Amino acid sequence: MSIINVKNISHYWDYSNHSVFTDVNFSLNYGEKVGLIGPNGCGKTTLLNIVSLRLPPTSGEVICSDMPREYGYLPQQDETTSAIDLYSFVYSVKPDLWSLQQKMNSDNSIDGEAYLQFTEKNCFRFRALVEKTLSGLGFDPDQWKQPFDQLSSGQRSRAWLTRTILSDPEVLFLDEPTNHLDLEGREFLESFIRSFKGAALVVSHDRYFLNQTVSRILELRRGKLQDYPGNYDAYHALRQARENRRWQEYDLHNKTIHKLEIEATARMAWSQRTERGWKREPGDKQPSDKAKRYAKKMAKRAKAVRTKIEQKLERERADKPFVEKRVKLKFPHLENLPGYVLTVDELSKQYNGKVVFSDFLLSLQAGERVIISGPNGSGKSTVMKILAGEIQPDKGEFHWAKRVTLGYYPQEQISLDPEATALEEVMKCGCTTEQAWTFLGALMLREDYVLKPISMFSAGERAKIIIARLFLSGANVLLLDEPTNHLDIDAREALERALTVYSGSILMVTHDRYLIDKLATRVITFS
Repeated sequence: MSIINVKNISHYWDYSNHSVFTDVNFSLNYGEKVGLIGPNGCGKTTLLNIVSLRLPPTSGEVICSDMPREYGYLPQQDETTSAIDLYSFVYSVKPDLWSLQQKMNSDNSIDGEAYLQFTEKNCFRFRALVEKTLSGLGFDPDQWKQPFDQLSSGQRSRAWLTRTILSDPEVLFLDEPTNHLDLEGREFLESFIRSFKGAALVVSHDRYFLNQTVSRILELRRGKLQDYPGNYDAYHALRQARENRRWQEYDLHNKTIHKLEIEATARMAWSQRTERGWKREPGDKQPSDKAKRYAKKMAKRAKAVRTKIEQKLERERADKPFVEKRVKLKFPHLENLPGYVLTVDELSKQYNGKVVFSDFLLSLQAGERVIISGPNGSGKSTVMKILAGEIQPDKGEFHWAKRVTLGYYPQEQISLDPEATALEEVMKCGCTTEQAWTFLGALMLREDYVLKPISMFSAGERAKIIIARLFLSGANVLLLDEPTNHLDIDAREALERALTVYSGSILMVTHDRYLIDKLATRVITFS
């Protein structure tokens, strides 16, 4: 049974006549889990806002079933500010239960009626569910009383995810829910979505997550929506099969055109030879009337074949499969460093008397690609900040080799000038215009966006700009903290290819299971 039907939806940017997408049609059925994928900037978040009735489309309509529905919506980026603590922020998603909970907390003596009401509304059960969900998404009890305003962007995203889950929705709209989640948090979310009885429409670039949770993929690309049954791997195989079939049809079409061209040329040549025979000197033998009629017939057929070719050529321009550009990257010359590029000896750090990590040891060799994994809050980003020189350790020391040129990608994205173009931002590293264009193209940034201001870009597109600038800086060691957050699948695969051929050393924090499998020469797990 359909809960939501999307009919002929089209949308245009307010500031131009450029369409985001056109004639989008699909339905969302009760109990169905659907993944929405596509390149950064293609309009996935816009479509999610329209389907969840948060944004009206330029044309078309969203038809919902007559039954009242409780929608849960998780935004990709949160701008909310609140002084209340994390526990209160999450619990208050149910205002009536939160009011009872506050009364229970404030009253020294609870009367029988209040206690009965608290019990009848399952407040004990909901409180247990709140605490279980907070723990499952990586918040330890010490963080529950932390003010929401003091949480990092990643923690705020997880807080909103917790609140969305606890709202008890019948339909979930999730925009990049795995960003900032550690492996344990992702597994918790995967388990929740699989057991969720309602419908879910999930924007995600996490291929492993999509394989574990969805039974259908909607791909938004170049303004059109394609529907595929199955999880991500099934989608990938079906899409490849469709592409292969389109190329076979296109090749067969070209062979048919070539055959028709040979036929038309032969018919026209025979007709012209006969025509020249009519123009011989007087006394020469002339073609018979039958031959003349046959020559005219051949000329007519040749023209008919030409017309048929023109019609097929017109159709060929529409039927030729779109070819995704895959640019071969050329890195700036990197100085090869022998031996160890980094040694870390008994590094320790604590905040407000709480130990984040202690006695951390590491040796990074030239050319190694080391992945740091582990739960949120275990100190991975803190280690990266220490090694990048942003903060000081409480104990221990580390040493970089003398000729190391460091490139650092922090989890909290470097601020970009909103008025500058993508090309201008990348060229701040000192690269050439050609290098900047090549790298942005390799990371699948749309060609028509390279000269547009940063203010127009999505989070994923801004991430591509920062990564391109980092690669072109000439760094022979990269410190990367969650570089695939916000990147679309095409860009993730491009980044994987780039990191694979990169000749320098890499130390990276990531929870991207595909990236770990493809890239890591060694994995260090924090616990």
